[in-house]
Amino acid sequence: MYSAGRECFFLVVCGLISRSLQTVLIGILTDIDMLFNVTKTMCMYFAYHRLRLLDVPQLRMYGSTLEYVSFVNYLGYFITPNLSDDQAMQSQIRSLYARANSLIRGFRHCSVEVKRILFSSYGTSLYCAQLWSDYSMGVISKLRVAYNGALKLLLGVSRQSSTSQLFANNRLDTFDAKL
Repeated sequence: MYSAGRECFFLVVCGLISRSLQTVLIGILTDIDMLFNVTKTMCMYFAYHRLRLLDVPQLRMYGSTLEYVSFVNYLGYFITPNLSDDQAMQSQIRSLYARANSLIRGFRHCSVEVKRILFSSYGTSLYCAQLWSDYSMGVISKLRVAYNGALKLLLGVSRQSSTSQLFANNRLDTFDAKL
């Protein structure tokens, strides 16, 4: 169980959370004057590859059945039952394109040096990239294309120009260097 101020959720591993464990948790929280908000409390089922339950147990709290979710956005990071980072990376792709478009709109008349500094400040930050460990090659390829394309669009060079030469000439880290 995790608590982040306004959100609580149970991580149900193989459905092996017993009613007695749930009672103990509620008892401990009652002792420290902490209550669960039943509408914000959610459950996630992590299936073990050798044991998959056909009937996931319904958890009840304060007379209400808790909702099972397919993913949780916890402190800006997506947690999924298969522990894949693809959804978090897709979010970073959208964020990178949004930041690049706002830089292009706001600073299209600035010099290349100003655009380089802006890209190194705003375009190169990938939130939680250090935590990514399980992802598909297709998603990492899309993120690399977004990173390289954002710099090319910001600097106004053609998409066919050499990416490595562009990063070297502007003294910027490449995508692989960032990860």
